[in-house]
Amino acid sequence: MSKHTPEPWSLRVPKLGMAAPDQLGDRLIISEEDGRHIAETYQYQKHGAPNKAETSVANAKRIIRCVNNCAGINPEAVPGLLEACKSAIKALKEHDPRGQYHLIEYAIAKAEGE
Repeated sequence: MSKHTPEPWSLRVPKLGMAAPDQLGDRLIISEEDGRHIAETYQYQKHGAPNKAETSVANAKRIIRCVNNCAGINPEAVPGLLEACKSAIKALKEHDPRGQYHLIEYAIAKAEGE
């Protein structure tokens, strides 16, 4: 696995410092803990219609959540892990009288955005 900037990553609005949820801007900066820039998101024109500031903020926050929540996890292993959990569910349903497999089902549904 290649090296990347260590977590945690955070969201900044230029000249405003740390971003509050209600602060929207044309340019948002994703930065590391000491404030050094990692990436930026912008509002842009898509087929003549402007991208809403809310979309730009949502994109930046998603990038940050994905990176910070996956700290220490090999991202290339996640699809295989998800498939292993699905396989385990099938086996557990037959042999788990207390229904503990529901915890795994919930985690899978959450991972798949359901």
